[in-house]
Amino acid sequence: MTRFKKTDRLHPVITLCIYYGEKEWNGATSLKEMLVLPDYIDSPVPDYKMNLIQLRNSENLKFKNKDVQTISDISRLIYGKNYDKITSIYKDRNLTNELGIVIGIINTL
Repeated sequence: MTRFKKTDRLHPVITLCIYYGEKEWNGATSLKEMLVLPDYIDSPVPDYKMNLIQLRNSENLKFKNKDVQTISDISRLIYGKNYDKITSIYKDRNLTNELGIVIGIINTL
């Protein structure tokens, strides 16, 4: 019926929620936090955790993609009002117009 063999494997898919608000995230971080479940059905319902990245607290995250790292770093510094640090770090770096637009949009929402 299927061409999927016993030795075949799937590739994992990870969903990330990137929160770029100025305030700390205060919403649910799992499926069960979003549901009202009676006790008798709580245990059979699986709980799915949210992979949440908060840009304002992303100093420990290191991204392989240089542009994503730059967006994370500059956004975090903007939220912290560390404008002088942005200038000192990025004054000699050429950022593309597209990157500037993305940073600008994230920080005006």
